Amino acid sequence: MQALPVPPSIETPHLPSFALDTARHRSRKAFIAEASGGTPRIAKVIEYMLAHLHMPLCASELSAIAGVSTSHFFSVFKSATGESPMDFLIRLRMSRACELLRDRSVKVKDVARLIGYDDEFYFSRAFKGMTGLAPSAYRDQFGSEPSSRAPSASMMELAASDSSCRRTLARGTARVPRCA
Repeated sequence: MQALPVPPSIETPHLPSFALDTARHRSRKAFIAEASGGTPRIAKVIEYMLAHLHMPLCASELSAIAGVSTSHFFSVFKSATGESPMDFLIRLRMSRACELLRDRSVKVKDVARLIGYDDEFYFSRAFKGMTGLAPSAYRDQFGSEPSSRAPSASMMELAASDSSCRRTLARGTARVPRCA
């Protein structure tokens, strides 16, 4: 299986080592190209995921972007990235959460909403399951004073400064919902 590049804020010893430059030295476009395994259809899907982290995404929507059937989409995505679309999306969301949580002025419930979780308690459980720390404990350990950066900054801009979330993120096991 091909090593999947991920934003630096979610690299961990428990996941394959990707030996990537930090996000400061890479563009969003370069991350997408590398993460997609050079597959243009999957690059479009990853770009869409990054732009819509705050929204619920479903398999039929993502497969339409890739231009393949929903059933074929899962195998194409996994072949290109090495993991399921939902596992990939969850890691992107948790990377974004790590970045947002470093800013003490952003509330945990706002972080949850900014990355697509309507229920802050579900987000807290998911975050703790992925990182080993509750969002508030993560903030206590790695947070900084409120930044001048708006929470709407791009994921890659935010990932540029975070190395602390690399700790213990594990792969998620949720499934991509199928739209009606």
